[in-house]
Amino acid sequence: RVDEYDVQFTLYKHVKTGAEIMSVETDDDNKVFGVAFRTPVSDSTGIAHIMEHSVLCGSRKYPVKDPFNQLRKTSLQTYLNAMTYP
Repeated sequence: RVDEYDVQFTLYKHVKTGAEIMSVETDDDNKVFGVAFRTPVSDSTGIAHIMEHSVLCGSRKYPVKDPFNQLRKTSLQTYLNAMTYP
């Protein structure tokens, strides 16, 4: 708990994979979530960015070509984006 900001943090860790999820609870009406994967790179070829676009391009099972526009149609979002960052 961080009393200064009146928030409660809970960290969950998946036993098998070690994946971690942090839940942050507040009384704020805004709803938000973020997903991040640590992807250290050893060069500047842009592979992480290419993979981001490839993953978000859809597949036979999930044929959505532009998931962000689909999400915008049914969302009250104020910011929606995917990004690669070192």
